[in-house]
Amino acid sequence: MVRIVFSTHRSESQRTGGEVTMSGMDKAKAKAEELKGDIKEKVGEKTDNQSLQGEGIADQASGKAKQAAEDVRQAGEDVTR
Repeated sequence: MVRIVFSTHRSESQRTGGEVTMSGMDKAKAKAEELKGDIKEKVGEKTDNQSLQGEGIADQASGKAKQAAEDVRQAGEDVTR
């Protein structure tokens, strides 16, 4: 049996000018979530565990979405400067 455990503790986002911005730590956590999903998917494939494989795919999508949201936020900041 393979058990993958990751901490779900979140750091506080930095607040600037009334806005909540994603810190570099949050972006790193989003990338870690994507990588965790990749591992789960591969372990699920090797062990023929479709549930774990599905969780992995979902984790990857979630991590990518969080990273994309940060990229959009950063692009918006660049435009307003």
